[in-house]
Formats: sequence, structure tokens, C-alpha cells
Amino acid sequence: MKTIVKLMAILFVVTIFIGCDDNNFKHIKTGDGVMYYGHTINGSYYGFVGGDLYFLEDTEETDYVSLLDVLRIKKDIYSLTYEYLKSKEYSPGSVATLVLRKNGKYIDTIPIEYAYLCNINENVRIYSMPFFITTSTDIQQYWENGNMYENNLDAPTLNSMTLWAVAEQNIYHKGDIYSSGYLYTANGKTPCIWKNNQLLYHDNPLINTNLSSKGFIIDKNDNIIVLSNYFTTNSYDINSPHGLAATYKNGQLDFVYGDTVRFKTDFKYNVRPIGIVQENNDIYVGVYEINQYIDQNKVIIYKNNEVYITKDLAKAFYGFTVKDGNVYFAYDAYYANEGFVGQHITIMKNNDVINGMIERAGDQLMFKGFEIVK
Repeated sequence: MKTIVKLMAILFVVTIFIGCDDNNFKHIKTGDGVMYYGHTINGSYYGFVGGDLYFLEDTEETDYVSLLDVLRIKKDIYSLTYEYLKSKEYSPGSVATLVLRKNGKYIDTIPIEYAYLCNINENVRIYSMPFFITTSTDIQQYWENGNMYENNLDAPTLNSMTLWAVAEQNIYHKGDIYSSGYLYTANGKTPCIWKNNQLLYHDNPLINTNLSSKGFIIDKNDNIIVLSNYFTTNSYDINSPHGLAATYKNGQLDFVYGDTVRFKTDFKYNVRPIGIVQENNDIYVGVYEINQYIDQNKVIIYKNNEVYITKDLAKAFYGFTVKDGNVYFAYDAYYANEGFVGQHITIMKNNDVINGMIERAGDQLMFKGFEIVK
């Protein structure tokens, strides 16, 4: 085990030192063409599997940068960051400004507290998100080409009073915009699908929680497949339900992931949805199986609803992507190393270790996601 930890540490250190000095995507070695991004004690970063890793730095316009989201469109990398602008006076208690950058270069400040990037017909959009779900009641907005617009989603009252509607993911498909998100009601979230802002499908509003769906795809036959939760509510913590993961096709239950028999008898058994990815005609689903004993937890990735990759001893599962039939995923592994306590985030390519990042307990280490570079 000590050898594994040392190898991961060497991989991380080497990756840092081969990073580029110029925050220009066109000059960065992209390796396998799979980008990942997140935050360590050294700051916010984005990197490439088998390629370079770059830490975001102060710029001519700002003194501090914190990475929120990253998006690739064609050969350009867009980043959404929190920054303190040098053009404004600020104190230690000041609120940072949300900034859009393209290949590291400043594009615009965004008048939103919290948001995510989206590709709509090869054009970047920035959708607002509630920063605090219990207090934010604003209509969702989005930024595009320097202008702000309201995202007026159809928001009917289902089982209880609807407070507002939020799209969390958007897909541009054959001239239409499909959105996955939720209606926030007086008794929790009802996950929904919209087409051009008109409600198509929604989950059962009688079993609302504070959880959202974990993504959706549109297959070759124009079926809308959503990865979400299939559960009964855990009375101990509504944010951590006892349940399973499931896909829904065109609003109807399609496939349940996990042991449905054990689910009914073992209240500590959970299968949490992590993500859904489509490549060509294949559909991949990632779930995190949590067993009674924490060191038995595992990463499970399905391909067309058949188990494709599993990884035991998973302390956490951060997400995955697929490129050219290869599955890339990130997880926090358990290792024993003479009392070492901390995070050991490992990036895998199928069953092989590609990158490793280590931080001791108390230090901040976040892995936020993947992007495919073509």
C-alpha cells in the first residue's frame, strides 16, 4: 500500500511541474483529451489526463481566482470563476465577482451569485442557480453574449405550492432545448424535464426530497433518459435517502440499479446515482454502492445496463466520463500508510491508475468534474 501512495504522490508532483506557464488552452498538452478540474490547497486547477495541469493565477484584472465551472466548446475552454477585480475596492469581507474567461482571457463579469456553464448550439450560456435553496426565490436567469435573460420555465402546482423552477442541465438537440431540473415546492423538489421551457415529464411529487436528478441524455431514437433516485425517504436525513439509483425513459421507470431485495431489508444499503454519459450508441451509468461497512463501498459503472467496471474500497465517487470507449473516473480510495490520514483522489482509465492527488486531513482537495476535448 505504501508503494501505491508514493506512486500517486510522484504522479501528482510531476504533473504540477510539467504544467504550462501560459494560461492559453492552445499551448497546453491535452494528453488523452480528457480534462478534469477542481481545487487543492495550492488553488484551483484544470488538467488533462496524460497531459498538463494548470493552476489558475492572479491576472491583470484580478487578485484572486476561485474556479466554479469549466466548459469546452470546440477548441476553446471557458471557465467560470469568482474573482476580486482590481478595478473595484474591496476588503476581506467583500464578495467576489463571477467572471467568464475564454482560454484564460477575461470576457465579462456575470451579475449572478451562483451559476453553471452550458453549451447551446456551440454558444456558451451561463444559467443562474439558487445559492441557498431555502431563501432564493428569484426567477432563473441566463447570460448569453453579454446580455441577461429570464428563463421562464413552465411551473405548475403539482402536489403542493410551487415556489420556483430551476434547470440544472440543458441539451441542445435538433433545434430544441431540453432541460433537466426541478420544481421547488413547499414539500421539496420534484425533478422535471422541459422542452423549450414547456414541462414534459416530472417525478412523483408525493415523494419529494431535496435531491435532484444526476443528468440526462437523448438517445438515437430521441428517447429522453434521466438518471435519478428510486427510494423511500430515510427518516434520519432527508438529504441522504435510503434508496437506489434508476433511469427513467420518457417519464417512465426504465431500469433500477442495485439489489432491490437487500434494499428492503438493510437500511444501511444505498446505491446513489452519480452520472450518465452517452457515446455513440452506448449509454454508461455510474453509481456509488454504499454497504453497511464503509470500507466495502464501491464504484460501479454500467454499460447499456450491464456491469462494466467496478472498484472496491471507494471512500467517495466524484464522477466519470467516456472517450473513445475508455472510461475515466475519479474516486477517493482507502489506503493504510503508517497513520497517514487524508484524501487520495485517484483518476482511473478503465482499470489503470492515471493520475493521483493527495492531501492530508484538514487540507482542501476537491474534484469537480470532467470535460472531453475533441
